[in-house]
Amino acid sequence: MTTVYLQRDAAGRIAGVYAKPWPGIAEEPADDASAEVQAYLHPPDLSIYRRAGSGRRARRFAQGLDRDPVEALVQRAKGEI
Repeated sequence: MTTVYLQRDAAGRIAGVYAKPWPGIAEEPADDASAEVQAYLHPPDLSIYRRAGSGRRARRFAQGLDRDPVEALVQRAKGEI
């Protein structure tokens, strides 16, 4: 665990994470393993391509449920759909 220094915007959200303190910019110490810092450093993938892929999987699962519900549930549990 390393100490990092946070810069916050007017709403109080993290706007920057720095290894060293910056006077007047990033002076708030925090643990780099904290949930808030990790969420800032590793944001979720919200790209259109990621969303399109999950829609395809949902459609494939729905089609499988129409054909053979038990088999579709087994495939989903295995991660195949």
